Amino acid sequence: MSPFTPSQQTSAMLAVVWTRNRDLLLHRLDTIDAFSRQLPGSASDQELRSQASGDAHKLAGSLGMFGLSAGTAVARDIEHRLNDSTPDELLAADIPKLAGNLRALIEAFQVHVEEPAPERRRRLLIVENVPHIAQGIFTAAEKRGIEPRIAADLSAARQALQAEAFDVLVLDLATATLNLKSMGEDHADQVRDLVLSRAPMQVLALTSVDTFEDRVIAAQVGAHGFLPRTVPFTEIVDTCEHLLDLQAAQFKVLTLDDDPTVLGAIKVILEQHAIRVTSLSDPRLFWNALEETTPDLVILDLEMPNFSGLELCRAIRSDSQWNRMPVLFLSVNSDAQTVTSIFSAGADDFVPKPIIDIELSTRVRNRLDRDRLYRTLSDYDQLTNVRNRRSSNVVIANYLRLAERHALPVSLVLVDLDKFKRVNDTYGHQAGDDVLTYLGGLLQQSFRSEDVVARWGGEEFVIAMFAMRRGDAIERVAYVLERLEEHEFEPSAGTRFRVSFSAGLAEFPDDGKDLHTLYRLADEALYRAKAAGGRRIYAVEPEESAARSHTDVAIVSPNVAVSAPLRRLLEMRGYSVDLYQKAEDAIQELAGAGSHLRARSVILDEFPGSTTADMVQRLRRESSEPVPAIFLLVSGESSADPALEGLERVAKPCKSALLVQRIRRALAR
Repeated sequence: MSPFTPSQQTSAMLAVVWTRNRDLLLHRLDTIDAFSRQLPGSASDQELRSQASGDAHKLAGSLGMFGLSAGTAVARDIEHRLNDSTPDELLAADIPKLAGNLRALIEAFQVHVEEPAPERRRRLLIVENVPHIAQGIFTAAEKRGIEPRIAADLSAARQALQAEAFDVLVLDLATATLNLKSMGEDHADQVRDLVLSRAPMQVLALTSVDTFEDRVIAAQVGAHGFLPRTVPFTEIVDTCEHLLDLQAAQFKVLTLDDDPTVLGAIKVILEQHAIRVTSLSDPRLFWNALEETTPDLVILDLEMPNFSGLELCRAIRSDSQWNRMPVLFLSVNSDAQTVTSIFSAGADDFVPKPIIDIELSTRVRNRLDRDRLYRTLSDYDQLTNVRNRRSSNVVIANYLRLAERHALPVSLVLVDLDKFKRVNDTYGHQAGDDVLTYLGGLLQQSFRSEDVVARWGGEEFVIAMFAMRRGDAIERVAYVLERLEEHEFEPSAGTRFRVSFSAGLAEFPDDGKDLHTLYRLADEALYRAKAAGGRRIYAVEPEESAARSHTDVAIVSPNVAVSAPLRRLLEMRGYSVDLYQKAEDAIQELAGAGSHLRARSVILDEFPGSTTADMVQRLRRESSEPVPAIFLLVSGESSADPALEGLERVAKPCKSALLVQRIRRALAR
């Protein structure tokens, strides 16, 4: 754990950003100085005047972020005079003196960094005047390694919050004298101001009666969670830990501003609150960056070259893929007309420059938390917690566009539980729901965070794997199938069952270039997998292989304990497999097609005596080009018979991943 508190970390990082950008800030004064030296003639030079005004505007927006509010005031004064004054008024305003004062402020300024605090445990402040409740929460928190403290009233809580930092606050609304009577007074506003001043502290509100009015009050004071105080103390502490986990969840934000100083400061402020920031200074690259980063929220500057923030916001709101994404604006101008135009363009929020650390982080974090809750309810299947069909369509379509742009593959897989109706009919619908819930969780655990896992209805799931070829995708799905088949469901005492699924796979762009085509082809492959008996994964079949009568793999082994698991391993991955226990039967069947063997590859187990070598010689003699790949299963010291030279040897017991990789490579040749 870092010895710095979030505010100390922020000030330390802002000091670095200030040092890196100080010369740039001073350079912006050069334009204003050049304009001043050429007065009164420069007053009629609209280009030079506009450039000087623009640099003053940027200085007004960035200096306050570092705590130089006096500099913001001077820069804003210069900007207004440059925009609104006549040449005579500019001379009387003494712009050179104002610019000189601003330069002196910048040159003398340093960001103050506090000394790091010693490392500490997470802290909980309990505002509760019922002793047994306060002590119960206190004890439960201590057992979790949380450092608790009790305040018997709001005054004591205020003193505690001013004296030290807390990570989470449990606030009994009755103890804080927050009720319907106080709603008309300013008491709730005072509590809210106190809470927000300690952000990112999480707040859990407790009430004696769970009513809608109490929930309104909890929301009014900025609470992040709400519980009746009658619940077990351990549940209260559980909820506190959950709120802290949510606070730590990392969001993605794309911020666009043509001022690199502002971009650097925003990045520092937000990344101290577990928000990953992508910074962009050129509006012309905005749409590409949007698709590449898929942010949870966008921060736009109002005034930029080439495209304004308003134009970009309207473009976002007119696009079906992005129109629900939160958009927050930054601007030095906060007049009514500007704010109205911002919200008319579709913005969700507006933060005036200069940006205050706590205001920006609180507004962004609250907006992200609310949006994530909304998306969880509207974009995710409530039973399985994976995406639903509508939201996954949007994400997969974006993946296909990115894949086309970067010449990368995308594997689309349809997963459908085998004989699922029988589960519902035999064990009941609750057992069926348990199966779906387990499979949804298993799929989420087994795929990368960037992969799309969705339930498209009933027992059908869809997985989209970005930058994943079909062979690797099949291996990932096969791993899930093996895990699922190992799991026993127990709907009632003494009753157990297992389930499996079948899957169909199509790959972009080889099989199709749009979601509709990929889904149709994957569905056809799924149908073939079901028709073959289920419990397997089939990919789209190339035209040349669809007309081919050859078996993919022939397994020749006298030992069923060896051949049966191998057959299952390969059939699960969509390969056609024939089994032979006798060498002579294998030769007659495989060579019966004439000059070509009926198998594209052969896995040959060791037979007694010279049978193995004789069989290899006959296989080679009976086949023409291309000679099938022959894999020899060996245990211990393998034979040095010259007839076995050149074979791919596989040690027993076989490592499934290695064998499948070698088979796949051989069949691809």
